[in-house]
Amino acid sequence: MNRKGEVPIGKAIGFFIVFIVVLALGIIVIQQVGSTARTIETTTLNASQDFLGQNSTTFSLTQSFSSLVNTITNQFTWLKFDGDADVVRGVYSQEVSQNRTYSVWLNASGATGYGSILQIAEDVEYLVIDESGNLIYAVVNDSDDQFNTTYFGINNSDWTHVAVLINQTTESGYGVWTSLLYVDGILVNQTNITGAGKSVSGIVNVSDAENSFNGSIDEVRIYNRSLLPSEIVEINNSDRRANSSLTSDGLRVWYSLNENSGTTAHDIGRNDANNGTISGASYANDNTNNSLTRNADYTNDADEFTISNADYSWDAITFTYRYENVATSAAGTITRVIGIFVALIFIVLLIGYIKENDSFMGGT
Repeated sequence: MNRKGEVPIGKAIGFFIVFIVVLALGIIVIQQVGSTARTIETTTLNASQDFLGQNSTTFSLTQSFSSLVNTITNQFTWLKFDGDADVVRGVYSQEVSQNRTYSVWLNASGATGYGSILQIAEDVEYLVIDESGNLIYAVVNDSDDQFNTTYFGINNSDWTHVAVLINQTTESGYGVWTSLLYVDGILVNQTNITGAGKSVSGIVNVSDAENSFNGSIDEVRIYNRSLLPSEIVEINNSDRRANSSLTSDGLRVWYSLNENSGTTAHDIGRNDANNGTISGASYANDNTNNSLTRNADYTNDADEFTISNADYSWDAITFTYRYENVATSAAGTITRVIGIFVALIFIVLLIGYIKENDSFMGGT
């Protein structure tokens, strides 16, 4: 026999069970409706980002990565000069020593007339192609005597690697020093130069505004030492790849020209110490669109992308991926309204049950 105002144990337990069931159903409804509405409002979009693939450098993704579409690289990107005042103007951050090496890839296909490939300092050193298509390295000593080292018959239909070495043969800087001209890794000519050498600290122009080159230029390197013949061959064999494994001893300027956009030629050998400014020249690439392999060539997580293969250092890379975009839609809003309505029905049923059993609440 229950005393007045007491609730039977069985009835209390039943009420509690009903309450928990109704509450759980309401929570489940809200969760399912929310998930369904988000699914309705979620679209999967593609995002593409361009990177200059420094080895082991991590870049931030603008969207949160969902899945991969493709990762490609233009292995070779270069600058085209049209012979009309096109130039890349750069500087040295420190004076280049007497011994030095200039390395450049060029394609003179379609070149006409006299064109400057490299200009070092002001009226001191030049690497040019003359009106007859001959490759000439010219240097001026402190008495303004000019000495030329010439190669006749450069291949105008394909890429050519050219290296010029200035090799001092006396300690004082006076007397005899030698310029050696290499074409495609082979020594083709050399010239003995007398007199004191001029300082070559200051400017470095790729092409020249007054005597602009008509053709393509890639992978410009300047060293403050004479490279060994084996090192010249190694650079030639790199086949214009922006190869960070090539010798860096004495490297003072390295324009890979792989940016593929913009007006800055980054000095990637010295962390932008001697960046060049591009004027007039335009980028071109091989359009190979080589696919990179995840983990072997690069890694990424939801927010970052990293090149892990040194062979792709300083290549122009396009990373295309999918991401989820959530935006409120009419269908999603209707789904949420239905969910709220159903949840309210559960609440009304719970209130009705409580009223029918008001003795549980202390009623008579």
